[in-house]
Amino acid sequence: MLVIFLAIALHGALASATSRGGPSAAAYAELPKLKRYRDGLDASLSRLEREGTPLVFVDGKVPSYVDPLGGPTARHSVALRAMGKKAEFKKRGPGVLEIASGGSIGPSVRRR
Repeated sequence: MLVIFLAIALHGALASATSRGGPSAAAYAELPKLKRYRDGLDASLSRLEREGTPLVFVDGKVPSYVDPLGGPTARHSVALRAMGKKAEFKKRGPGVLEIASGGSIGPSVRRR
């Protein structure tokens, strides 16, 4: 699954770099960040599943190095579905989790 996730992200990064006229090498520079994000997300999801914590998240945007083209598919709901995870998505509140830009997961915080 990691290989598929990385391949999709790399394809998007390459398309983005070449469509902006930038060198494709710029896309490869993002791969270490992408791997750290994915490793952090995998570790956090595994911990939550071991603890029996319901997977209920705020549906935020993934970082640009995960989906450099952005748009409606650059969402955590799409990424988690691609990873084969069944999760619910709600507004911020008690019991709702948030995925940080580094892939870690913690409680959502109401913003004023």
